[in-house]
Amino acid sequence: MRANRLSWLAVLGGAVTSILILLDTEPGGVRAQAGKKKKAEAEVARYTKQLMARFTAWDLDGDNVLDKTELARAFRGADAKPFDYQPESPLRKRARTMYAALLSTSMPLTPGMARSSKIKSGRSGGQRRACGPVQNK
Repeated sequence: MRANRLSWLAVLGGAVTSILILLDTEPGGVRAQAGKKKKAEAEVARYTKQLMARFTAWDLDGDNVLDKTELARAFRGADAKPFDYQPESPLRKRARTMYAALLSTSMPLTPGMARSSKIKSGRSGGQRRACGPVQNK
């Protein structure tokens, strides 16, 4: 009985050894799969490097974000403008300048100033005009 067990163990050990040898030497073995995985990772790294180089070339201001102007230049050429681009009209430019000048004035607008401006215009501070139709009592 003991000899029988030893022979089965020898057969089982030989089978396991031959399976391990086949896995290491066959083209589809463990080593080959590891080589394919390394090759795939290298290919992904190569594409990632290409994409990052292109992104860096397109990102003109270096803020790591492609805005609509940078995308327009990247896809349609150096002179391209975004589709929603509208040049500023002279009237809009003047209004923007006047608004900025108004905001930069240091004259405070208080209720007291409003009363004094009414007195200067000839109306007394106690008189008020009705807004809307005058009602007779």
